[in-house]
Amino acid sequence: MKGVVLDDAAVLLADGDTVVTAITDLETGRSITSDDLPGARSAVTLAESIEFGHTVAVTTIEAGEPVYKYGAVIGHASERIEPGEWVHTHNCESNRGRGDLGEDGVTRDGDADVTSSGTFAAFERERGGVGARNRVLVVPSVICSHTVADRIASEVPAAVSTPHDHGCGQLGSDSEQTERTLVGVATNPNVAGALAVGLGCETVQSDGLAKSIADRGVPVAAVEIQRAGGTDACRRVGIDRATDLLERTDATRTTVGLDAATIGVVSSDLRPSTLETADPLVGRVVERIVDAGGRALIAGNERIDAHADALRERAATGDARDRLDAVANRATDSPTAVTETQLRAAEATVSEVSRSWGDLPVRDVLEYGRRPTHDTGVALVDAPSAFDEAATALAAAGAQVVIHVTADGIPAGHPIVPVLKITGDRDTYDALRDDIDAFAGATTCDELLETVRSVLDGEPTCAERHGVTSFAITRVGPSI
Repeated sequence: MKGVVLDDAAVLLADGDTVVTAITDLETGRSITSDDLPGARSAVTLAESIEFGHTVAVTTIEAGEPVYKYGAVIGHASERIEPGEWVHTHNCESNRGRGDLGEDGVTRDGDADVTSSGTFAAFERERGGVGARNRVLVVPSVICSHTVADRIASEVPAAVSTPHDHGCGQLGSDSEQTERTLVGVATNPNVAGALAVGLGCETVQSDGLAKSIADRGVPVAAVEIQRAGGTDACRRVGIDRATDLLERTDATRTTVGLDAATIGVVSSDLRPSTLETADPLVGRVVERIVDAGGRALIAGNERIDAHADALRERAATGDARDRLDAVANRATDSPTAVTETQLRAAEATVSEVSRSWGDLPVRDVLEYGRRPTHDTGVALVDAPSAFDEAATALAAAGAQVVIHVTADGIPAGHPIVPVLKITGDRDTYDALRDDIDAFAGATTCDELLETVRSVLDGEPTCAERHGVTSFAITRVGPSI
């Protein structure tokens, strides 16, 4: 990885930086000891507690002097900052949003870069968290009920459905993963209420699904085709119940900071344009969001499988290290047919495959369909990089928006989360300008961050404008 880990406590991201980033929660009085500290220092003692992902000064920074991170000026000290002190908005004026400053922090003339205000208008949930959209989800518990679910959703404003081919004849961990994922999607912060639609004889029952959703604080109702008296009767009852859920939702938005954002990322290929152009740009945006206190979820287990041992060095928690060990053992013990993406991941270096989350440490490694246990930082999601399966896993993990890096130009979005498409391939962008939100080769970090913020704020993505969605759940075993 780029950067140097100091005493298992913080990371120095570039030579010349005057701050380091905590890779775990650090207590007051903790001494960070390393020969790699800037200047002649070999140790810095923390003057206060530092939370994971936050920055701490490692040299004296006088008032008005630039603060260096990532090898660049990120702001100027508004007061004298001593080594070991927390560096944040109380003592550092950020350059972000300052179009009058160049990359070196010096005042410049001319047009300002497009930059983020750092806030967005969101739907606050009584259960906690905020949503970027206000959906009523009509979720079929089984393949046999997804046509009825589609018809119900088509009759209710703001309702969406998630048709799938699961829920019947599944066994053990495969059935558990399906139910866990459906519950996760139905309790995504973009969902204001959910209607579970079942047939009545399936493995994943709609009543049980509704109870699990309700246990997470989401307004929910359920209906079964067999109990309602058939397809048409179920559709009519379902429309009434979904409409009731819609009428109970609060459509008021409240202004929140980027610390409330959870961004999902999936790169569905490892082509050169992805590794060299698009992923690094996305990684810089992810660093900015996490630096603001937000959270990033990264899908694509081909990368994890190929480099689990090396990624273990970037794990910030024991749980993350243990999970990476389990992934490494799975990759060794359970060989399967090798995909093109797996081959590309094995041929690439660990620094190349991890560019979509920059230099940040890994705080969680999530089983498919599960939520992270930390409020900030990076979590890797054990989902394949195939877009529809990855987007569903990211939605189940709580992403409000998904950034999809695609060299092929896959146009589909997702029913629950807005999907922002970015490509590093010029030919793909030229061929699909109506479907691609950003071309990485002509987009700055500030511009992409502003695009993400505007999508969180309600601006529709290309896929949303076209109404194109895709939904799939990864299987872990055969159905009978």
